[in-house]
Amino acid sequence: KVTDKSAYGKAFGKAMLVIAIIMLLSGIIGLFENLTILAVAILIIGLVIGIGFIVVVQKKYNKGVF
Repeated sequence: KVTDKSAYGKAFGKAMLVIAIIMLLSGIIGLFENLTILAVAILIIGLVIGIGFIVVVQKKYNKGVF
């Protein structure tokens, strides 16, 4: 389905990088016992943003999410 595989791969990779960075940041913040709720909030917000990026990339290059 994808015609421009290079651009698709770069865009999808950036979306995955956002998710990975958010998970790492949330994990580091979660190590501090008094910041657990903040870590969970960052994780949830970051995952929503990352999944949103993935949906945008999928719609742009695949003409749909699935």
